[in-house]
Amino acid sequence: MASLTLVSTGCALDLSHLRPGGSDPSPSPSPSPTSFAAQPLLDSSLSQLAELSAVHLQGQFAGPDGAPNETDLTVTDSGAVSGTMRIAETDVSVVQADSQLYLSAADNFWLTQPLYNPDANTYVDHWVRVRTELLGFDPQAALTPAKLAESLKNMPAQGDATRERLSGTRAYRVELSDATVWLAEEEPHRLLRVEAEALASTGEGGDTAGASVRAAVNVEEPATEDVQQLYDDMATTAKDEFGSARDARIEIQSEGADELYCETGGQCTLTASVTDISSWESSGSVLVRMDATFTNDSLGEKSCHVTESLEAGGSVDLACAIDYALEPSTDPTTYEIQARPKLSTRALGGNAKDELVASIEKQREATLSGEEPSASSSPSVG
Repeated sequence: MASLTLVSTGCALDLSHLRPGGSDPSPSPSPSPTSFAAQPLLDSSLSQLAELSAVHLQGQFAGPDGAPNETDLTVTDSGAVSGTMRIAETDVSVVQADSQLYLSAADNFWLTQPLYNPDANTYVDHWVRVRTELLGFDPQAALTPAKLAESLKNMPAQGDATRERLSGTRAYRVELSDATVWLAEEEPHRLLRVEAEALASTGEGGDTAGASVRAAVNVEEPATEDVQQLYDDMATTAKDEFGSARDARIEIQSEGADELYCETGGQCTLTASVTDISSWESSGSVLVRMDATFTNDSLGEKSCHVTESLEAGGSVDLACAIDYALEPSTDPTTYEIQARPKLSTRALGGNAKDELVASIEKQREATLSGEEPSASSSPSVG
């Protein structure tokens, strides 16, 4: 049984080299810095931030091991997320839509992850649906413009703001209880940069909901055409590639011996029992697919496949059959049939892929029209 241990360490993000403008360990102060009341500047900035349709975040977020990961993500007000993170020296593509998180990465990344599903060797060739714990945080829950603003709002300003230059931009530096932010000098004092020990996932009323994340990121408002392109690309990816996406949210294993039954006339059935053996607290369900190939030197080769839904913490039986359709004979012949199952997972099945694409389209309409984003609901896997 695999073991996954998420450790929150005390290592700090190296923030200095990420500040725009070079490797100078701190933004260059103006010759005669002046202090200003911080809270009104912060309130104006966060009010403007909360109303944005999307934010582009570039810098570092801490992973589950506490190590900083280079990150370039765009997050919309409806919770759509697209971009890249550099983890284990590998660029990882990230797509999150309708509360579903998908990653695409080379072998170097997957080999560092404690995922031992029967189809783990195919992850490199497919998008893989994963738990948010694999990133160390939930982008959709923490980084929409409104939730980012809410998280910072819960960190009161400490003292006065100081005027500085940030990569050539006149800015105010504001110290918060658990973060430092840089705000544009011009009204409405747009948020330029965040260096935070804990950007918390927030729920209604500002209540914390889920894990927090350390961050050192520059913040920009993407152009409308860039947001449009994000949704176009996300819908295309879901439509063309998510049909074969794997699912690593639950670890599965075939329990007991596979059973092969053959009847007179050539119909053969292979069965297998699959169980959730996750070492973490799993939830939801995944689709388990069994592909089987039946062979006989005289009769040749036939194959079948079947897919069933496995609930977290449970088991499911799978069975698929082929038929050699042997003609009746007065001189029956006995054939030795060999068959073995091949197990894999699927993230989406039935109409779920089409439902996800439709949800992305709905999110796009809401974001681009400026409507209030509605709560997302994951499509069924069946």
